[in-house]
Amino acid sequence: MQLRGWKVAAHAMISNHMGPKYGAHWYLDGRLFKGRYKHAQLLQTIRGKQQDEGRDYERECARIEKLAQTSDERKTELKISRSKESYARHYGLTYSEPELMPGWAALEELTMGVLSHLYAGLAKDADRKAVARRMGLPWPLLQSL
Repeated sequence: MQLRGWKVAAHAMISNHMGPKYGAHWYLDGRLFKGRYKHAQLLQTIRGKQQDEGRDYERECARIEKLAQTSDERKTELKISRSKESYARHYGLTYSEPELMPGWAALEELTMGVLSHLYAGLAKDADRKAVARRMGLPWPLLQSL
């Protein structure tokens, strides 16, 4: 399986285990991670993704406003379309509580390295083992990917 395939599978399996067990925003709870896990860094990474998407959207809206010979109605349609281009963008523009998007969406924004580190940082062996079983891999191998 290619790296992209592993990332998609790992994202899905972690989300499918942790979300139903701990709630949609499970990753916000630092108690679900080992004491040495850099939880604040994870949150900052996800916050940064949402902020980047918000800034990109504002730039796109400014460009849309400058379109000559385009009706206000069409400009509004374009802005609405752009607001839905990614969930990170949509969430930041639509919701204020909790500040960060749900786990299933947040994990999509992470690199394979960060995702692997997150998996290895889960506090409970039972959670790591359950995710590994879903992927058909030994749990020590999964956290080394």
